[in-house]
Amino acid sequence: MTGWLTGISKIEALRRALKDWLKNDRTFDIDDQDDTYKEVVTSVGPGVHFIVTGHTHLERAIDLGNSRFYFNCGTWIRLLRFTEKMLKDENSFKPVFDLLVKGSMEAIDKASFDNAPFVLDQYSAVCIRIEGNKVIGRLVHIKAAGEPYEQAIKQFTR
Repeated sequence: MTGWLTGISKIEALRRALKDWLKNDRTFDIDDQDDTYKEVVTSVGPGVHFIVTGHTHLERAIDLGNSRFYFNCGTWIRLLRFTEKMLKDENSFKPVFDLLVKGSMEAIDKASFDNAPFVLDQYSAVCIRIEGNKVIGRLVHIKAAGEPYEQAIKQFTR
């Protein structure tokens, strides 16, 4: 399939658009100081030591200095992660394109590329606990192998 005006296929057009859109993307970097972080941190006074937000779908754990910490608990919904390798060229992107166009939600959920799941399906939470004379804040992933347990992703101690 070739575009009549552009001379490129639908696969290549989508690949190029995604590659351009995701250039320098830090969506999944937990220490990225995104717009939500900037807005919230500037509106919270210095007396608040642990700032916890959510609902942006992007988990964050950032040390603000002076024993202050910012957490965003992320999401419990599925997110698609497009890698540089997937977007390298039309041939590497074609299986992804075919999955998106012809695949069912079940097929998309089960798909993996480069030995990594295409769908990021994780349960994130923020836990703040007193342990001895310290307060510990953790960004965790909730796992369910038999009994649920927490896997600490990043931790700060005050």
